[in-house]
Amino acid sequence: MNVPSIALEGLFLGQEQTAPRQREKNGLVNLLFGKNYQSKSNLEQMQVQSNLQFLEQKLSTSPQHVQDAIEIDRRIKHGNPVFKGTRVPVYIIIQEIADGTTLDNLIEGYPTLNLEQIKAGLDFAASLSRIYND
Repeated sequence: MNVPSIALEGLFLGQEQTAPRQREKNGLVNLLFGKNYQSKSNLEQMQVQSNLQFLEQKLSTSPQHVQDAIEIDRRIKHGNPVFKGTRVPVYIIIQEIADGTTLDNLIEGYPTLNLEQIKAGLDFAASLSRIYND
């Protein structure tokens, strides 16, 4: 493959690019990967957006006790589902249970949570692995 000579100094060092330098970079990326190439960060952003929409949809169709206990706010913990009124992500509680932590120890370790909230968080997590809501 014959790649045209393009000045690349500073291209990967986080230096600010001038407009001509950015055009050279875009030209090289298009040459190497094709015109429809999207950077990893764009793909990651699209995946995060899709995940957030999925989680929000699942929560909105969850039973009321789950909606009362769990919230998804993009400003809190990057949109990870948390227990309402706290910054405790649901996934932390699931990891704790998987590691063998008892419910009593969870309530002691996370005094902002109660047993009903933890059960609702587990219900929500279980709903994420279901294809259909029945």
